[in-house]
Amino acid sequence: MEIGASGRNCVRRHGAGSPSIPSPQEQERKLEQEKLSGVVKSVHRRLRKKYREVGDFDKIWREHCEDAETLCEYAVAMKNLADNHWAKSCEGEGRIEWCCSVCREYFQNGGKKKALEKDKKRTVLATKTTPALNTHESSKLEGHSTNLSFTNSEIITEVYINVTS
Repeated sequence: MEIGASGRNCVRRHGAGSPSIPSPQEQERKLEQEKLSGVVKSVHRRLRKKYREVGDFDKIWREHCEDAETLCEYAVAMKNLADNHWAKSCEGEGRIEWCCSVCREYFQNGGKKKALEKDKKRTVLATKTTPALNTHESSKLEGHSTNLSFTNSEIITEVYINVTS
């Protein structure tokens, strides 16, 4: 099993256990998938960054929801990924099951911590400073962190359905 560019777990099937060279079409498809997932990831990264800087989730979310251009770009990327990439490369796992597994990974298995660490590393590299100089940002986050414990896939599914309706 591999983790795809979009963060989805995918089972890759190759002939007789030997590695195969991707065709130009497969390479192009993979590049498109990486570009689309980059759009989605950059929106998420910007939201996390703004939250670290501002600390007011409601304000940030309201501004995000008013940004029609970003929302449109995000929606087009997500639809394209769902229609043309995930269904073809991730057999046997539906979108709701995938959402449940991503939520579990993020909130229960250290995904949130990994994402925050990754963002912090990017910030450090971008500003050419040391991590010790960014302790103010991490202390702001600690005051706002939420311990969500999802153990029931029905709850997650219900939340997902309510959000997407």
